Parts: sequence; structure tokens; C-alpha cells
Amino acid sequence: MLVRDGHFQVPRLFVPGFEASGHIKKVGEGVDVNRVGQPVTALTTAGAYAEVVVAPAVLTLDVGTLPLRTAAGFGWGTPTAYDLVNAVAWVRPGDSVLIHAAAGGVGILAALDLSRFGGHPV
Repeated sequence: MLVRDGHFQVPRLFVPGFEASGHIKKVGEGVDVNRVGQPVTALTTAGAYAEVVVAPAVLTLDVGTLPLRTAAGFGWGTPTAYDLVNAVAWVRPGDSVLIHAAAGGVGILAALDLSRFGGHPV
């Protein structure tokens, strides 16, 4: 949004956005052709506001039955929250955790991840 609103100068032509969702239309060399048609969320380095997005296969994740509008919001926040809870903080059952002002995407998703340990977001 900051780029879109002109707060950061970027070379033009520039298509903003880092997170997208949709159905795979084509795959590149070495990618399973059975992925065509699969509903996914994709993480990109830019361009996710476009109608058609190119993303690396490894960063194009199956979303199953999750609605595409919801999946688009999971993007970079979901792996960030997961890694913070599981790899950085090493939260384990019985641990006490404070997520200060869990009002943004990463904080909300971290609170949801903690719920698998029996925690309850406040």
C-alpha cells in the first residue's frame, strides 16, 4: 500500500503486491503438470496485483478448500508467524506466551498457531 500510495519510489512500470491466490493456469519446466487447475496461494517478489502472476513452484502452495480470498491473505504472514512460534521462540505445551497487540496479520496468525498448544487468544 505504501508503494501504491507513492511513499516509496520504484521504477515504472511496477506492479505491486507480494501475495496472490488463484488457480494454476500453466506450469514451467520440471513442475508437475497435474498442478494445473489447482487452487493455490503464491508468494512473489512483486506483481501480485496483476490478473496473471508468475511465481516459483516452491512458493506456490495448495490451499485445498480454503476460499481464495482468505488464502490470499495468508501469504508471507503465515510462514512468518509459524516460524516465530516454532523456530524462534520454540514454544512448547505448557509455555506462557504474550503476543503484544496481536492486531496485525502476523500476530493474529501466531495466536492461532499457539491455540494448537491449548492456548487461547485474548
